[in-house]
Amino acid sequence: MGTQEEFELHRALSLFVSLNESSQKSFISAINAYLLASAKSRRQLVEQWKFEHDQQPAD
Repeated sequence: MGTQEEFELHRALSLFVSLNESSQKSFISAINAYLLASAKSRRQLVEQWKFEHDQQPAD
């Protein structure tokens, strides 16, 4: 894993631990759904997550 990937991984982990317990459980459920999904379903989940992210107001 390259330096940039390591940075992004650590950033994601830092964001995860800053979530409250309920949000952590929601995140883990979403990751589990992704891991257990077929390739087609994974693509659909990623598209859904991207769409939902794009709908969020900018900071």
